Order: sequence, then C-alpha cells, then structure tokens
Amino acid sequence: MVGRPNSSAFWLVVDEQEKKYGSVNTPEVDWDSDVGSEDFD
Repeated sequence: MVGRPNSSAFWLVVDEQEKKYGSVNTPEVDWDSDVGSEDFD
C-alpha cells in the first residue's frame, strides 16, 4: 500500500537546512547592481 509521506519529517529537514544555509524567506530578491549588465551576442 502506498502511504502519504511523513510531513513532519519533511519539516525537520527544512528546519535543519534553514539552520545550515539560512532562510530564503526574503521580502524581495537582491538582484545586486550588475543585473541586466550581461552582453549577449
């Protein structure tokens, strides 16, 4: 029988990765000053 994945285990992994890498919950993306400066041939 196929069961539903354990959602609490998922959130434990999310919490661990947030502690390691930081939160991705930001109000706006920081594009930096060089956005759009790429030259395409």
